[in-house]
Amino acid sequence: MPEKRPFERLPADVCPINYSLCLKPDLLDFTFEGKLEASAQVRQATNQIVMNCADIDIITASYVPEGDEEIHATGFNYQNEDEKVTLSFPSTLQPGTGTLKIDFVGELNDKMKGFYRSKYTTPSGEVRYAAVTQFEATDARRAFPCWDEPAIKATFDISLVVPKDRVALSNMNVIDRKPYPDDENVVEVKFARTPVMSTYLVAFVVGEYDFVETRSKDGVCVRVYTPVGKAEQGKFALEVAAKTLPFYKDYFNVPYPLPKIDLIAIADFAAGKEWWTHLWLNEGFASWIEYLCVDHCFPEYDIWTQFVSADYTRAQELDALDNSHPIEVSVGHPSEVDEIFDAISYSKGASVIRMLHDYIGDKIEDDRLLRLSQRKFCASGPYVGEDCPQWMVPITISTSEDSSRAKMKILMDKPEMNVVLKDVKPDQWVKLNLGTVGFYRTQYSSAMLESLLPGIRDLSLPPVDRLGLQNDLFSLARAGIISTVEVLKVMEAFVNEPNYTVWSDLSCNLGILSTLLSHTDFYEEIQEFVKDVFSPIGERLGWDPKPGEGHLDALLRGLVLGKLGKAGHKATLEEARRRFKDHVEGKQILSADLRSPVYLTVLKHGDGTTLDIMLKLHKQADMQEEKNRIERVLGATLSPELIQKVLTFALSLSVEGFAVDKMAGEVKAFFESHPAPSAERTIQQCCENILLNAAWLKRDAESIHQYLLQRKASPPTA
Repeated sequence: MPEKRPFERLPADVCPINYSLCLKPDLLDFTFEGKLEASAQVRQATNQIVMNCADIDIITASYVPEGDEEIHATGFNYQNEDEKVTLSFPSTLQPGTGTLKIDFVGELNDKMKGFYRSKYTTPSGEVRYAAVTQFEATDARRAFPCWDEPAIKATFDISLVVPKDRVALSNMNVIDRKPYPDDENVVEVKFARTPVMSTYLVAFVVGEYDFVETRSKDGVCVRVYTPVGKAEQGKFALEVAAKTLPFYKDYFNVPYPLPKIDLIAIADFAAGKEWWTHLWLNEGFASWIEYLCVDHCFPEYDIWTQFVSADYTRAQELDALDNSHPIEVSVGHPSEVDEIFDAISYSKGASVIRMLHDYIGDKIEDDRLLRLSQRKFCASGPYVGEDCPQWMVPITISTSEDSSRAKMKILMDKPEMNVVLKDVKPDQWVKLNLGTVGFYRTQYSSAMLESLLPGIRDLSLPPVDRLGLQNDLFSLARAGIISTVEVLKVMEAFVNEPNYTVWSDLSCNLGILSTLLSHTDFYEEIQEFVKDVFSPIGERLGWDPKPGEGHLDALLRGLVLGKLGKAGHKATLEEARRRFKDHVEGKQILSADLRSPVYLTVLKHGDGTTLDIMLKLHKQADMQEEKNRIERVLGATLSPELIQKVLTFALSLSVEGFAVDKMAGEVKAFFESHPAPSAERTIQQCCENILLNAAWLKRDAESIHQYLLQRKASPPTA
């Protein structure tokens, strides 16, 4: 055997968080232009960034630390043999987050890897080319500079600039399609943000295709794209795809994570590669599970007999040769990956997994493995200190089998540990911190979080756990540890929530988010989200008390109507105005529980006359409670002229809702020149909150906007 080439993995001092990538392929010259803006985290101070890059020419590169000046790269050192590039910077990049910007060009190659051209013939006989991708295992680097190792995961925002008569596809659904400024024959197609994933899973296609479409029983949009004029030939593939998604969801207890799935027939395609040492497990398992699925969908095929003929015996023949190899092979340089794409990795791997499955059976699914880790939570984001403190943390774990009792209690006395929960069925949820007693926040994997949503909808998760789960997620998002979009998805699950305290906390958090987005161009979209979340409970409660209601029901009615009214819910606004008019005219005095939501609603959507009436009510009020009630809602008015009038009633100014860096400096400067020793800590906390809000807005505004646009295009069903 020749000696293996020495090879080093990418340094870990800089890692990606999100890739915002725009590509413009030229289907005549077989080139493409690219613009990359990658949100990244510098973990250790460095003056260079090392990435994977192959057959790409970088035009410009720069790094913009969050809240600081742009630093332009002064050199690009290509290591062609190792398919890497080193970007050198004139000053040190300090630990923290920032944006890496790269403009580059590349070739639509004819090697069937990376971003390449695929020849096809139109129905009229004309030869044309599509632009397609094949990134598995190590060829994303041929389409854009990236950290092209499967363990270095991130989210992806893909945009393609393409001829307007071509189909553009990517992993996610289209959220925007608009004319390109410089060319009326070209459009820019923007896709939704992907989940966190490896670079080799990114895909895009530009070409001419027809498609057939259906939905799986789980509601996933399934399409099969075919050459033009051959859509009928995609119907069987469509039928099979629609059957397989529910099968895999039920088998793994993990739903398909994307809103759509596209299958496409490409004329020139080299498929079926993975990566590194555990290739056999990935591809061997994929080979085995596809047989299992076919057997489920088409038992008449007798597919396992075909498996023995096509895979089992073939693997035994190859494995008997002296030049065979173990199914698990250590891989160093990426070029060595190709050497083990053979029937040993695929067919023997599948045969060994089939043997183990036959021996173990599916019952192993009844045991749930949890991987726990602990780290310090900081409102400013992931802890970056050298020595992360550790604690002994009592952990309670409950399941939907009995949500009121801990299935397991452990003392976590190390940074990481694995826990096996016995006899947990695939459809059961698992929840940490039963009763929200433990003084810690919990971050769940996407799959665990998804499994908890039914427990919120059907109320099998107790109220205190529903509250704690939502509050943890909101705080994690505010700190930049998870995406705010994940919180919005969880908030949508509270459609059947009856508990006032749970709604109060959710309302408070959604109010913070609304304030954060109040000066964006998609503020109306977040108000639509508020209306969607609160409308069902508003309709159930109505305006008037029902027999047998308690104190908390009255509080909940006031909370919900106030939220809907402030968001501009049409029916709520109309009824609030009617009741306010009757109240002012003395026809029907508002109950104390309804005054705050009615006052808030009419002021938010009222004019100067409304404000004058409210100030008159304040002057006439003989109870301090009523005066305070009016004072608390005066800030809801929107007109700058009316706000000036309201300021005469203001006793203090809260700054925690601000989300502009400059505002923190202004507040700090004011109190430096006007010292207030007794309020010093409060002032510092306020300034810190302003800076945190500014970072949050900058970090998540675009992904929130995309999610809200996606909801508008495809409204969720309860």
